[in-house]
Amino acid sequence: MAYVGIDLGTTFSAVAYLNAQGIPTTILNAEGELTTPSVVLYEKNGEVVVGRDARRAALVEPGSVADCAKRSMGEPYYAKLINGQKLSPVEISAKILEKLRRDAESQIGPVDGAVITVPAYFDEARRHATAEAGKLAGLKVLDILNEPTAAALAFAFRQFVAGAATSARDIVSTLARQPVRAGIVYDLGGGTFDVTAIRMHGQEITVLATAGDVRLGGREWDERLVNYMADCFIKEYKSDPRLDPVSAQALLLAAEECKKVLSTRRQTHYAINHAGRTFTGEVTRETFEELTADLLYRTENRLLRVLKQAHLSWDRVDEILPVGGSTRMPQVLNMLRRAAGKAPNSTLSPDEAVAHGAAIHAAICQVTGIVEPRIKSEPSLLDLADEPAPDGLNSADSAMFFKENVTKLLRSIQTTNVNSHSLGVVVTKSITDERVSVLIPHNTSLPVQITKRFVTVNENQHQVSVRVVEGESTSAAECIPIGSCRIDDLPPGLPKGSPIDVKFSYDRSGRLHVEALEPKSGRSARVAINRKHGAGQGPRHGGAGDSGAYSAIE
Repeated sequence: MAYVGIDLGTTFSAVAYLNAQGIPTTILNAEGELTTPSVVLYEKNGEVVVGRDARRAALVEPGSVADCAKRSMGEPYYAKLINGQKLSPVEISAKILEKLRRDAESQIGPVDGAVITVPAYFDEARRHATAEAGKLAGLKVLDILNEPTAAALAFAFRQFVAGAATSARDIVSTLARQPVRAGIVYDLGGGTFDVTAIRMHGQEITVLATAGDVRLGGREWDERLVNYMADCFIKEYKSDPRLDPVSAQALLLAAEECKKVLSTRRQTHYAINHAGRTFTGEVTRETFEELTADLLYRTENRLLRVLKQAHLSWDRVDEILPVGGSTRMPQVLNMLRRAAGKAPNSTLSPDEAVAHGAAIHAAICQVTGIVEPRIKSEPSLLDLADEPAPDGLNSADSAMFFKENVTKLLRSIQTTNVNSHSLGVVVTKSITDERVSVLIPHNTSLPVQITKRFVTVNENQHQVSVRVVEGESTSAAECIPIGSCRIDDLPPGLPKGSPIDVKFSYDRSGRLHVEALEPKSGRSARVAINRKHGAGQGPRHGGAGDSGAYSAIE
């Protein structure tokens, strides 16, 4: 049995597994590299190429190459036409995942299950799209795991292995004696940013708070350099290389290379070829950091917000864990050192940590017998030992791949998470004014159960519709619908303003249970929303039968 963890990144992706000794191991791709560029080339003859060669082809065939598809996840179509056609980000991502699966299978045999990571701040639509991409790639997707949670798991697991007794019998008691430690996972990748506060105690990992930006990553730093170089060319030749697709792609690759060089050197040179003219220039690290200072500030602002939401001060933070290739930039590490008053812990590989954490979670699924798809939109929960194995599966057999102490450790790990987006219901203030009333605010520890009272809006109202949405806006139109239920046949003559109680129960399996109750008659409606089905399953507003939605909170 082969179970893998996949870091499906905006710019680079990686796949890993946990070996029999409990060591997370990145699987080399067919080109012999640890990471695969998340770039897809669609040849005119129908051939599809993924990775390094596709990235090179972008210099000569930019209209045939799709990159950064992760940024379009949750949308119906990719951001640009490919060979004149509209493609979905799901099918583009599926091609990347398919290559990762093939490369893994060439080395470790058939892949029986995979855990795929996403940014913690991905909403329901994006998580669902990621799961669909995995399915299209021929993967049995065991879970969708948040990237910072995966990185924290990779770090904690290494501590677990180092601190655990060699005897399987003593592992849990040994871990229980370890002190409580708090950590900050700062995850700046190629296209997204997450920051998460965690607490580690024994074999338990607790997520305290999380925040992020799905459109803030290394690509923004690249674009600042692109604009700087283009302005230099324009000043010299009065022509903009960004307006030509081939020149623009060459400019982007030059900016990426400069960014990498400036992580180790104080200055570097670049060359721009456009419209038969060549311009060479120099850029210093100081200039680069001035161009991108506001981007760094945005990450620091979210970092401080998470710290506050987690009720932590820097003197109570034991570890700052930088994750993601963009954390190699000196300005990032310097900011973390300045803000925290201590050096970040750079022992994790920024390119491999997320895939390693996903591989550990996949191994937990393996030893506990969870091998059926169990996609959850919120951070993955690792306390799987209480769940029964599917029919026909003997979890003891699946655990035989690992040594006894590794199996024992995997079964003992538990993680408590928070929801990364608020959950609420649509309330009708007027025919044209629909608002959201939040029942479970973001960063609420899970599991949780909350009841809120609403009232009917009309005299003799016959039905009440409960529309469940996800998002931080008070406007229903700006939030994502994830499910609904309706109480029919309310008692005749029910006065306007009659109470309706709505209860949200968010359990550890990632399922949101919604119940609406009219107390006088006892009539109720219930729905269990398995977050793997989520957004995009229906209209953003209710249909004809939903005109009786309730309004104000009592």
